[in-house]
Amino acid sequence: GGSGTGGDEAGEAADPVENGNFTVPDNIQPGIYYDIPNEAYHAGPGVSKSQLDDIADTPAIYLWRKNAPVDTEKTKTLDTGTAFHCRVLEPEEFSKRFIIAPEFNRRTSAGKEEEKTFLEECARTGRTVLTAEEGRKIELMYQSVMALTECIAGEVDQ
Repeated sequence: GGSGTGGDEAGEAADPVENGNFTVPDNIQPGIYYDIPNEAYHAGPGVSKSQLDDIADTPAIYLWRKNAPVDTEKTKTLDTGTAFHCRVLEPEEFSKRFIIAPEFNRRTSAGKEEEKTFLEECARTGRTVLTAEEGRKIELMYQSVMALTECIAGEVDQ
């Protein structure tokens, strides 16, 4: 799991910021931390490398990006890209960070209630929800990458 939880110099516990199953302490110390989900990393009280690049370029850009309204459609696209990246490069983490939603019958009260319960559980666990269609596309892209990898490695008959 992630490391980096710790208290202040007096040994008191940090006030955590919950992000799914990972806790980011308010007073995290400089250092190298492993297994921190991207969302928790960006929710933490530090400045990222990308933010430092923005400040070096134009401090106003940093402030604008930090305070700009969120484009949820763009965020959803980034979630899909992040999920694909995780599926290919961190397959053991995929099911911890993402969940593919089943199809819900939204025409019925029972289907709407099932979806609501599912989404509440996902919010509680901090996993990013992908639609069944997004999951299907990610799996197809993953299979394509794996097939190409096998070809490059010479494992496929020519």
